Amino acid sequence: MDNKNIAVLEGGNLPLTVERQDPEALSATLILKHTESGAIIEVTGNYVDGVADVSLDGDNTSVVGVYEYQVNENFESGSPDKYPNPNNCDGDFEFPTITIYNSLDEVDES
Repeated sequence: MDNKNIAVLEGGNLPLTVERQDPEALSATLILKHTESGAIIEVTGNYVDGVADVSLDGDNTSVVGVYEYQVNENFESGSPDKYPNPNNCDGDFEFPTITIYNSLDEVDES
C-alpha cells in the first residue's frame, strides 16, 4: 500500500493490501483516525506469502469524512514499525488520507 490519498464512497468496499517490509513481521494493521471526531478504525491482516489484507468494508466506510492513516507492521515483540513514521521524515509531515464521500460529485479530482 503506497502512502497516497484515497477516496471511497460511503458504505463501499475498499480493497487494500500491504506488502511485508520486514521478514520478521507477522501482520499489518491499517489505522485510520477521523480528522474531526478523532474516531479510530483499525483493520489487521496476517501476512500470507508476504501480503496482508487490510481491506475496508461497508461497516468501516459508514461514516463520511476525512481520515488520516498509517500502517503498522506487527511483531512478536509487540513493538510495531510504523509507516509513514513522522520521526523518519525531514521537514513538514502530513499523514496520507482516506476520504469517505456520500456521493461521487463530492470527489475532488485535483
